[in-house]
Amino acid sequence: MGMEIKQSEKKLLLKIVPLLLIAGYLVYFYMGNAMALKDMHGAEWITSDAQGRLCFVYHGDVYRFDPAGDSLTTLIRTGVRTAPGDVMDITLGPAGDILLTEPRSREIRIYTPEGTLSQTLPGSFRENAKIAADDKRIYLADMQGNRVIALDRARGNILWENTGYIIPDAIDLRNNIVYVSDEDKNMVRMLAAEDGHVIKDIQMRLSGYTFGSAVLALSDEALLLAQAYSRDGLLQKYFVTGSLMQTIKGPDGFMPADMTVTPSGEVIVTDDTNYTFYRVQNDGLVPMQSEQLRTLFEGDLAMKSRLKSNTVYSRLLLLGCAAALIGILVYHQKTTKESEGASGPRYGSPVQQTAIKSSPTPSQTVDQEVMTIKPKQQNISSLLLRLLLIIPIGIVLILNKPHHTVRYWGNVGIFVMAASVICITLVRELSARRRGADPNARFLLKLTPQGFYVGDTLHAWHTIASFGVQGSSAKLFASLEGMRVVYWKYKPGQRKAIMRFLAGYDAALEPRYEMEPGKIAEHLNNWKTKYTGQNTEIEKGRGLNRNLTAKDVVLLIGTALLIFGAAIALVFVFGGK
Repeated sequence: MGMEIKQSEKKLLLKIVPLLLIAGYLVYFYMGNAMALKDMHGAEWITSDAQGRLCFVYHGDVYRFDPAGDSLTTLIRTGVRTAPGDVMDITLGPAGDILLTEPRSREIRIYTPEGTLSQTLPGSFRENAKIAADDKRIYLADMQGNRVIALDRARGNILWENTGYIIPDAIDLRNNIVYVSDEDKNMVRMLAAEDGHVIKDIQMRLSGYTFGSAVLALSDEALLLAQAYSRDGLLQKYFVTGSLMQTIKGPDGFMPADMTVTPSGEVIVTDDTNYTFYRVQNDGLVPMQSEQLRTLFEGDLAMKSRLKSNTVYSRLLLLGCAAALIGILVYHQKTTKESEGASGPRYGSPVQQTAIKSSPTPSQTVDQEVMTIKPKQQNISSLLLRLLLIIPIGIVLILNKPHHTVRYWGNVGIFVMAASVICITLVRELSARRRGADPNARFLLKLTPQGFYVGDTLHAWHTIASFGVQGSSAKLFASLEGMRVVYWKYKPGQRKAIMRFLAGYDAALEPRYEMEPGKIAEHLNNWKTKYTGQNTEIEKGRGLNRNLTAKDVVLLIGTALLIFGAAIALVFVFGGK
């Protein structure tokens, strides 16, 4: 019989392993294209000079564009074109000199209006910084440092510091007042340029979770904020009092990266995903028509089109693989059940007992001395199916890193724990089947006059204070292994202090029996009453949904560490910039 089982499982593996390998390659291909698509950026940072010409950053280089004559000039070749974010922001000083913040070196580079490097200053920012400047000071929104600082323009030393932000993600300067946007606080703070004291906090009416930073600019009549939502960005005009003046919805996929106000009062917004500049007008956004810009962006636009096609094709092929895997697993489960129905249980042997008048259910046999309640057989295909369903969720949790680091690693931890539980169960099941043993033997529940056995372990009736049934508060384990569990508490002197502290009870049955937990608890309580004369009510409680042995804990921690290591590797391979 053991050989038949091995042949059955071998046939299943021969069917699904090639599909899993193909699916793995498709996932790698899909993620590679998706991440490349995600890392494609149009002209990100923009500012304007006294003549109304636009200076912007594209692939780390700085260009000057004159809309009036449709002329494009390359001002600065930074030499780093491998990834976005090599230049985090750009601004112009009063004399037309160009200032850039560079995250890799944590420096501020100052260039002449013609693009010649004239000065390099230490930025004193933690990772990324947005920049504004006048003729005396440089102002930085230190995004990861959660502060705003002013540097001496000549020497680069810190003149003042203002803290109390979550993520200061945009900065602008007008009339000797520094304006700083903190998207996570729905706030724009006004600071005195001279000493950094707070003039006013303007509370904005921003709504919904946003992707990407808020973008800030100032005109003579209004404070401007743009936000990138999941599909369509919004540009909002506010009075400096904080009351909303106007909301303009962007086109499909609009991702505002930066904006500037020209000396004539015209507002220009860059679109990070559509590779377009827009003029902001009262009735909406009007694309800026330019043959020069179209030529500059055409290589990326062609690449973007190819990547989109690749992700669509690979997604369709992945859906086909998933459908084939599910079909194979369902068919295997069906044929396994049919063969079990024809030949009886595959593993172990039923307990030899003498039946009494009442007819036993398929999950139990009863005589005058022993009641046996059998656990459900774990199904390999259902375990594999659960693992296949949870892996994409884990990939999404790992790759979509939010601003809040604690929340991110908490999500990754939940995935790691869930995957660990399934992996341990799957390995134990396969190991037992290879040995021809009954993997459920340690869960077999027997009620006897002396007490009840779980596997080979006896729990004497006289040591038990009460039985109970709980709804799970540990939703992770509940979703994997059942919603309710039978537990018990020991009498004083027999208590398991740590388990009682963690879960509110001393021990519990694994929630894997065909019989309903309330019925199991009722049988346990009735037998305890019969042989000790001590009747108790069935308690209802809440707590952890596991009765872990030391070996279980070691296995769980070890597997969790392995998956956690793989998760971190995925973060560095796919998630980092």
